[in-house]
Amino acid sequence: MRARVCADCGARPDRAPIATESYGALCPACWHIRGLRQQQEEAARERAGAARIARGLLRAPKNRPLGVLHVDYTERGHTPAGTRRSPSAAKVTVIGADGLVLAEPLLRLVSPRAKGIPDGASDPVQGAEVLAAILSQLTVLIWRYRDLDDLSAGLRAQGATWPLPTGQHVHEMCRLATAWRGEVTPHGDRPVAVAPGRADRMLYLLTQIADTEQAPALPTGAAS
Repeated sequence: MRARVCADCGARPDRAPIATESYGALCPACWHIRGLRQQQEEAARERAGAARIARGLLRAPKNRPLGVLHVDYTERGHTPAGTRRSPSAAKVTVIGADGLVLAEPLLRLVSPRAKGIPDGASDPVQGAEVLAAILSQLTVLIWRYRDLDDLSAGLRAQGATWPLPTGQHVHEMCRLATAWRGEVTPHGDRPVAVAPGRADRMLYLLTQIADTEQAPALPTGAAS
């Protein structure tokens, strides 16, 4: 009858426990706990990796320093049918690793005759060219690529070039922050980090990640 005793909690379930090579026979609850612990151990390793990446970004070389980019859109509501209208403008904020503003243009994303354009919105073609010249010299940190979809579509619709550099010089903060938070829910999910909502807050979060001390390793097989 020993085979029906859980090696962790000592439960004697009606159904035979789940046999494992490393931990012995486990009841469903202890099997689940072991799985969660393994995911937590993996999250701890990813957290350490995120801290290394964050430190590397903050120490970007002088010839390609860090620039943190955030976009705020001027929304125009929805059509009578409920379809979201494209934004009329985008305020693109770029700050350096020291927190100083490097660029903050307000770019028009629709025809000059369209309604809802905020005062001060600049010509998208000229504005995108100036922005591209600045970003081409930076290692750019954004939250997510998809947050820039409206900016990309609006600029291209107005005949402007896409100012964001491509390739290894652009990094997504969302993945980095999610790995650093390393939360594992009781169901085993990994929640996505919440966007800070501003460039300066994104930079602050990056410094928090970079300052993370190496946590001691979780004891192998320890139960929470």
